Amino acid sequence: MCMVCMVSFSTASGLGRHEQATGHGGRGLPPVPAKKVHARTRFTFRQKRDYLLSVRTVVENECGGDMHHARKLVNARTGVKVNWLWEWEKKSETILRHARTRRLGGNKAVGYPAPHWPEAEFELYVAFIYRRRYQALRVTRTWLRRNFKHIRHQQGHNVDGWYPSEGWCGRFCKRWEITSQARTNKKKFSIEERLPAIQAFHTHWLRSVQMRLPARCDKYGYFPATHIYAMDQVPMAFCSPAKRSMNEKGAPRGCRFTAASEDDKRFCTINVTLCANAPTQDVAIELIFFNDSGGAGISDDEKAFYALYPDVKVRWQPKAWADESIMIDYIRDFRWQTIDKGEVALVLDNHGSQRTTRICNMMKMLDIEYVLTPANCTDCVSPVDRNVGVWFKHRAYHFQNEDLSRPENRNWPMPAGKGGLTRSEKRMHTVRWMSQAWKEFQATERHNCKAAFVDTGILVAKDGSENRLIRLWPKAAEGAYAF
Repeated sequence: MCMVCMVSFSTASGLGRHEQATGHGGRGLPPVPAKKVHARTRFTFRQKRDYLLSVRTVVENECGGDMHHARKLVNARTGVKVNWLWEWEKKSETILRHARTRRLGGNKAVGYPAPHWPEAEFELYVAFIYRRRYQALRVTRTWLRRNFKHIRHQQGHNVDGWYPSEGWCGRFCKRWEITSQARTNKKKFSIEERLPAIQAFHTHWLRSVQMRLPARCDKYGYFPATHIYAMDQVPMAFCSPAKRSMNEKGAPRGCRFTAASEDDKRFCTINVTLCANAPTQDVAIELIFFNDSGGAGISDDEKAFYALYPDVKVRWQPKAWADESIMIDYIRDFRWQTIDKGEVALVLDNHGSQRTTRICNMMKMLDIEYVLTPANCTDCVSPVDRNVGVWFKHRAYHFQNEDLSRPENRNWPMPAGKGGLTRSEKRMHTVRWMSQAWKEFQATERHNCKAAFVDTGILVAKDGSENRLIRLWPKAAEGAYAF
């Protein structure tokens, strides 16, 4: 037993080694130093290739064909061990292939398979770099696959019935070190902090509004599903300011995802009005554009173009936002489109321009029962914010990317003087894309509208039997919310 640390040993030799290592024996023996662990040196394929080429250059020019002496010279000059150079020489064919097909080489001993069409992939990578670095536009996996097919077609290959697979896209991103990056957008207040205000809103909606007499709907109460509407604004940039895009590894996450400074900000505002009854979407979608003169300086040709799309209403405002004057025009048009239903309910955001005395008196006079959602809670209780309003924006960006992928339209992101689009052309294209999105929504996506009203607690039974269907946040468990 060691008399210092009181540790027992079965043999005397074990005790002796312990005393020698710790100095507990009292005989003045120094402790044995711990073994130093050296960090492992890692080289990319391209670095290995450079060292191999250095050895071959020294063999030809300085050593007269003596490979062993050449390795010693390279070791003395660079510090790379001789046995490493000898091992790399045995795998030189693999190293040279991976150094050629991978943009920066790699640290793995076995790289990814070489591409079947290296010239086409190199051209695609150049197009990717130009789009991300100089045009600052969003790049998706779909864009990579679509443009790769277009490049192969330009090179003379038959691509009829062929489309690049997701597996190829993943291997291409690994070969060229491309990764997917996303911006983060966390709410200032958590759901737990906002929960009392949300519960008070649902209590007011069901008890003060829907339980009034006479009940026009046995299930929902005073307002049936065909008479419940929700309106909200969705800001939109001309070029997609998406939170996720393909980018080079190591590039800063705060990089711009859009092009010019006037396009990466609010280009227009989408004013979306939805009805809780899916087949009844009778209120046209609206777009609010920048214009200091209220549309007075718009050309006749542009106005005639807007007349071709009656399902999209165009308005003008100096900041492209719904101020009080915009809301007055909106309420007038909304009442005109729903006048045959009589009294209706309209769920609005808690925006300042939507709760002024003038706006409130106007809605009361026109038989519009307005309900204001709690502040900072539209992501939980607004049906438009529940993946419906943003759906129109994303579909417009989808149609935009389809147009940008055509060769004749690749100069669109450039300034107007260098072949890009003017502001008037951008507005007209946006109206056309939004009209396409609205028609697609009417045809295929109306069922999501009713689901949004149910998830946010606007369209639930008045007796409380459907409260378990309310989901204030995505992937919420059934019955997780109660009020």
